[in-house]
Amino acid sequence: MALNPALASPKQIETDIESPYLYLLDQNNQRFIIFDKISGQLKRQYSSKEFTDLKSLVVETKEKKVYLLADKKIYLIETNL
Repeated sequence: MALNPALASPKQIETDIESPYLYLLDQNNQRFIIFDKISGQLKRQYSSKEFTDLKSLVVETKEKKVYLLADKKIYLIETNL
């Protein structure tokens, strides 16, 4: 899976020692991206026109959930990874 569009404005990177993934918030492309920490390969990318003014993300690795703060809203995304 290729990263499309190219990374434009990384705002935040999250992970924890137990997670095999790296989570990246790409503000200008209105998405967050999940990479495999070992191979560097793209696992998933989630984007939406509703993700305006992305500010922050919180990852709950064990629960497989990501919370995004965009503008004045919080979005919950279940990653299933």
